[in-house]
Amino acid sequence: MAKSQARASHALLDRMRVAVDNGLLSEAADIFDRDASIASADMGLLRARIYFKTRAYSQAIEFLNGQRFRDLTPRQQAERYVLLASTHSQSNRFAEADEYFEQAAALEPNLLPDEELAYWRGRRYLDERRLKEAAEQLRNVRNAAGENARIHADLLESGLLAQQQRYLDAAVLLMHLLEFMDGLKDQHRETEVWTLHTLAVYARELDAPKIRRFVQSRVSRQHWPPDLSVNEFQTLKAVAWCHALDGDYFNAFRYLKMAGNIAPSPPWRAMTLLDRAYLARCVGEPLWSRSELAEAQTLLESISWRETSDEERVALPLAAELLAPLDSGRAGSYLTTFFGMRDVLNPQLHFRYDDRLKALAEYANAIVQMQLGNRKPALTALREVWKLYDRIGYDWRAGRSALLLYELTGEVRWRDRAREKLKNYAGSWLYDELRALAAPDAPFLHPAQKRVYDLLLEGKSTEQIAKVTGRSPFTISNHVKAVLRAFGVPNRAVLMAEAMKRGPETNPGSRRK
Repeated sequence: MAKSQARASHALLDRMRVAVDNGLLSEAADIFDRDASIASADMGLLRARIYFKTRAYSQAIEFLNGQRFRDLTPRQQAERYVLLASTHSQSNRFAEADEYFEQAAALEPNLLPDEELAYWRGRRYLDERRLKEAAEQLRNVRNAAGENARIHADLLESGLLAQQQRYLDAAVLLMHLLEFMDGLKDQHRETEVWTLHTLAVYARELDAPKIRRFVQSRVSRQHWPPDLSVNEFQTLKAVAWCHALDGDYFNAFRYLKMAGNIAPSPPWRAMTLLDRAYLARCVGEPLWSRSELAEAQTLLESISWRETSDEERVALPLAAELLAPLDSGRAGSYLTTFFGMRDVLNPQLHFRYDDRLKALAEYANAIVQMQLGNRKPALTALREVWKLYDRIGYDWRAGRSALLLYELTGEVRWRDRAREKLKNYAGSWLYDELRALAAPDAPFLHPAQKRVYDLLLEGKSTEQIAKVTGRSPFTISNHVKAVLRAFGVPNRAVLMAEAMKRGPETNPGSRRK
């Protein structure tokens, strides 16, 4: 009977491990929960690890301190101590974490893989921003052999680089890690998904075309376990912005639609609507933009924000930024709600180590203050936002801030800074705004109209432009009429002549509305 039960438990453990390796955390948890009465200690430790992976830290601690773990082998005890240490660290209880790490280290050597204790200790030091100690643990992990040691070392180093605000270096490291994992089996599926998610966020923010192209090609072939739906959602959303910054609005909206279709909660759904509203406004579709914004507002008003604990709260400053020109009072209330929750931000936010989240919110605050006529606080906020984004290499966000500062102050230095930061984003709406500011007498065209104008100058027909842009011939026809009106000409032939007469220096651009 005992042998039969042991065989059954071993088979269940194998099934749990396969499920976890493939990112199927709920399936692995169900295997344990259905057969908890015959579950081995190793199954229990894996169940505790699932609690940890799903951020159920209090449940993990209670479970690991239960009767199930009273009689363990030294190796199992070492694993239990490391899990308790890591869980306490993620809960910002560092003294308790250190005590458990010491207990794990005091057991016989070689009970755990060479790099494992060093990796989790390094993670613990990153949680408290003790970078020197984290770097020491990283050296220990790098000295270990094997593919797991390589993966752990790259993950730990990328976290260290991020805390040093060396985001481009971190992104390059993660790109190479994904290339390395491509040659391995599926047992690293969860790590692969988290790595791609993080890299996609960097690709969205950094002036790194190679990384953007890597992420754009990689996302279409990535397998997404259902338990990692938030990662899939955020990756798709980041890829949408990568396309938008390249001027590829068709794929930008396509990926935002894909993200919206799998949004794991109302706040996340609202965020995709806000992104679509922003881009629709940027490409000269104000009615579409307001429709998306109205739908987003309906969702925003239904959410209990203090019950949220993840990056979906970023929807509030995004909504404030978009709503400010239409309803500055409501926009201000969104910001008040957001700033009022800073004390309960989840420690797992991508922005948790620095002021990037503050900069994002302060940019929205500047927009609101501008609409309220409060020029001085708007300028103060924008200068701080510029300073941060310039320092960390978030060029398009820095360029966007410089554009606003130029509009507010008229100081040429801000226009020049915007041009420098946006020079590699020439296909985006931001560069269109820069051109419009540099040539204020040029005819005003929204980005979508500017795109149609450029294609008209190439001699393309309405149907050809529709095919190139992915819009309907009816929409293109309306854009053509708007272009003709902007130039004050009756037809395309006269438009061509007028464009040749004006020359490239007075080509039209778009302006913020």
